[in-house]
Amino acid sequence: MTTVQRFRAAEPAVERYLRALALHRADAQDVQAAGSYADQRTLNDLGTWLSRLPLGAVKMHATAVRVADDGAVGVRVSIQARFSPAPLSNWIKLGDRVILARYSENAWRVAADISSRPGMHMRRYGLRLFNEPSVLTGKHATVIYEAVEATNDAQQILADADQVVPRLTALYGTDRAAAHPIVFVVDSRAQGEALSGVKIVRKEVPQGFVINGVAYIEWPEWTAGDILEQDGTIAHELTHVASVGMLGRSPHSLIEGLAMYEEDGFLRGLGVHLLLGPIATEYARGDFPSIQIWERRATDWGLANPRAVDLCYEDGQAMTTMIMERHGGVTGLERLARAFNSMHPSHHGLLYSESQVREAFQRGLGVSFDQVAAEAHAYAASQVH
Repeated sequence: MTTVQRFRAAEPAVERYLRALALHRADAQDVQAAGSYADQRTLNDLGTWLSRLPLGAVKMHATAVRVADDGAVGVRVSIQARFSPAPLSNWIKLGDRVILARYSENAWRVAADISSRPGMHMRRYGLRLFNEPSVLTGKHATVIYEAVEATNDAQQILADADQVVPRLTALYGTDRAAAHPIVFVVDSRAQGEALSGVKIVRKEVPQGFVINGVAYIEWPEWTAGDILEQDGTIAHELTHVASVGMLGRSPHSLIEGLAMYEEDGFLRGLGVHLLLGPIATEYARGDFPSIQIWERRATDWGLANPRAVDLCYEDGQAMTTMIMERHGGVTGLERLARAFNSMHPSHHGLLYSESQVREAFQRGLGVSFDQVAAEAHAYAASQVH
């Protein structure tokens, strides 16, 4: 048999084995071959790793790998899974495995996990970056982490998530990511990039970010803040998770403005709030070009200067607060997002024109951009202390 023929014959047994392990079913043993202690140990380790994960659904994509073992074949499997309980989470990448399959006892069977063998050229990504993942499952969210010393912080993150998710999902949720958010606690910028598959372009490392409906909290940065800042960050990032389906291609100012609005509302429940002194000063000077900033869809508005980025966050918060409190609330927000989503930004989808921004406000809210901006200026001036 050729490698391709062996692969096609062995693939069903490999996928059955991995699916059984992932969903914690006993029938994995039905397709496991007898073998050496070393080979059995690799499968035990794989089973132990998957047993840490409360999974409710799994999907796989397999390709053939030529191996030196006579009569055997390597099956490289890319695995994705949804976390339980219901409603199941968004699809999460678990990474790749290379499984050795061999014809034994009149059937193709799984013989070993050879992912770590030399020559397999394995790229570590997704949850496979965590050698010993730990999972905390709450009523409304799942938190995944690895460092033992992060356990208490992961519990705090889960408590915050369980508190804010029901409201955020009810207000803004339109997809699976909102119904069952996943939060990864990562120990470095590099780990967050590898898990998400996205390069973080902001010069100062953020405490959190959301990619493809999954939240990432950079643990060292997050723990450096006080307890209120930590809690506010969780509310902020989970607002992104809840609203991504609704907001779609909206300007970055609306996306971040809504997250700042919800963060501020969460903190007000704790007796504090976000101050808007810096943007109020810029507004008073007439120096802040809100309309040009609202044209942009790029992360951090395509800016590298931290102070400029922070001003854009505050402008987004002030404008979005006025949209929520004076121009229709969630219904107005949804209409505005729908107006933007009906348009086609230029520059590879990253830039609306000024006329498009003005048209979206008029169509979505029934008022001009300039009116909302004037209201935002007055609101910011009242939030300096």
